[in-house]
Amino acid sequence: MFPLSTDYDGQRETFFLVRGRRPREQPSLSPDELRAEGLVAARWWTPGELRSVVGVRFAPSRLPELYGILLADGPPTVPVDVGV
Repeated sequence: MFPLSTDYDGQRETFFLVRGRRPREQPSLSPDELRAEGLVAARWWTPGELRSVVGVRFAPSRLPELYGILLADGPPTVPVDVGV
């Protein structure tokens, strides 16, 4: 596990890579709880979907690129500023 960090207008986010056996089928939050967090949906993306996606906003915005770097090079040894 390693942190990826971003800072935007005083807000700081930290992302962690956690390897699991398989993704969860559903988020642990209910649809009402997701809306209360400002989310309209949550889902898992396959590596192929991330590579070919068009017109979708991610946070961090470079998520597909960063994921490709992780697959090619493995996890970095120090935190990486991923931008916003």
